[in-house]
Amino acid sequence: ARADQEAAEVRAAMAEQLSLANQELKIANQRLQETQTQLIQTEKMASLGQLVAGIAHEINNPLAFVLNHLFTVESGLAKIATEAEPHLSEAGRTRLEKVRSRVAEMQEGLNRVKALVLDLRTFSRLDEGGFKSVDIPESIDSVLLLLKYRTNGHIQVEKRYGPERTLYCCGGRINQVLMNLIANAMDAIAGEGKIVVTTGHTQGPAQDVFFISIQDTGSGIPESIRGRLFDPFFTTKPVGQGTGLGLAIAYGIVRDHEGSIEVESQEGRGSEFKIQIPLDLEARRRK
Repeated sequence: ARADQEAAEVRAAMAEQLSLANQELKIANQRLQETQTQLIQTEKMASLGQLVAGIAHEINNPLAFVLNHLFTVESGLAKIATEAEPHLSEAGRTRLEKVRSRVAEMQEGLNRVKALVLDLRTFSRLDEGGFKSVDIPESIDSVLLLLKYRTNGHIQVEKRYGPERTLYCCGGRINQVLMNLIANAMDAIAGEGKIVVTTGHTQGPAQDVFFISIQDTGSGIPESIRGRLFDPFFTTKPVGQGTGLGLAIAYGIVRDHEGSIEVESQEGRGSEFKIQIPLDLEARRRK
């Protein structure tokens, strides 16, 4: 009987060890999947950054050419107008003013293209690896620029940037988080709606943090699934429209920055995702 009892105890101990080993293997496999998906997404963002940088470069060359010549045209037109205006008829002066107005409008349009190129170059630089001080509002602007086509005139975007702009972080990876959260906010709005992006510094109970809030007036998130939002491969989107990796990757990136993502939502009224990253991250990483 004693031998049977000892054998049973051994079997129980072995079963417990096997269960623990299986659990550890499951956790290791999940981490491996998360790492793999993060590497894939990082590679995609790097490729996108290279593409955007190339487009910006190709636009910038002819843009500089046109801007320089437009300056020459404006200067020449001003000199000619000074000499010719006293001799022009009323109709001639009207045409001259119209030409001046059109040239000024061309200058305004070209300046908009110039600003667009600068935003594209900002986005492409964010895909450089490594931690450094990043202008977060500038990063958000570049992401909004690339997603602007999604608003289709029915989504209003309001930006509330705090006076403190810089954060020590990995710009390319934080950019992935911003792309995902802002795109999700746009997806949540079926008709007319609004997205408010807020940044700033705040004092937490244990540390000072830089926060980024993305709030939408969309459909909201059912309470029954909020606890699964950051699970890998969980998605509420139809087959073929979502992989369920975006929020999981975003969570992992913020976690790697020793930060957190909080979610508040009301069905039918919208959601808010709030990222918080420690302000002393640079000092922490030096330890």
